[in-house]
Amino acid sequence: MTSMLKDLRFCDSASVLLDYWLSIKADDQLCPLKRDFSPMQLKAALPDLFLAEQHNDNYAELRVVGSNIVEITGSDKTRANVYDICRPEHAPTIKQIYGEIRSGTVAAVSEHIINNQYGQRVAKSLHLPLRSNDNDVRFVVGVAKALPIASDHHEIIGSSTHSVIGQSIINRSLMDMSVSYVPLTQAYTPL
Repeated sequence: MTSMLKDLRFCDSASVLLDYWLSIKADDQLCPLKRDFSPMQLKAALPDLFLAEQHNDNYAELRVVGSNIVEITGSDKTRANVYDICRPEHAPTIKQIYGEIRSGTVAAVSEHIINNQYGQRVAKSLHLPLRSNDNDVRFVVGVAKALPIASDHHEIIGSSTHSVIGQSIINRSLMDMSVSYVPLTQAYTPL
């Protein structure tokens, strides 16, 4: 269980978001209300932050996109449909993630390999649910990072806050996206 919780805290921004998310959650609910969520309370994580609203099975609107995400993707994707801007082969997996998140019972961490202006990186994202005022879990808040790939084991051991991903991930196809789910009841357990 501890390793699953550590997966949620894969970078400083993910830890900041998770701690804030936990702090605004009511004791009798698995996930917080969107109205209680304020991106401005997350100044340290804001450049890596995204907020999406799932309108239906084929439309998830990006409502907030942090500046680091804009830099990684090359343009501001605010107001865009998540399923239109992701790789076509990733859309079914992202729909699955958002479907699981809508249950309000899990958090997710996804990762896949990308090529951008900095070379080959691992795009890793934390996805957390938020409820609307009518208790519909249709919002997903998270952080996305493009993490360097370590060239050897020593680089991983010497890195801080899990900011480097192991070379073994390179063996994956650029098309593959992996997802880990953590039951929210486990997210409340201190490390």
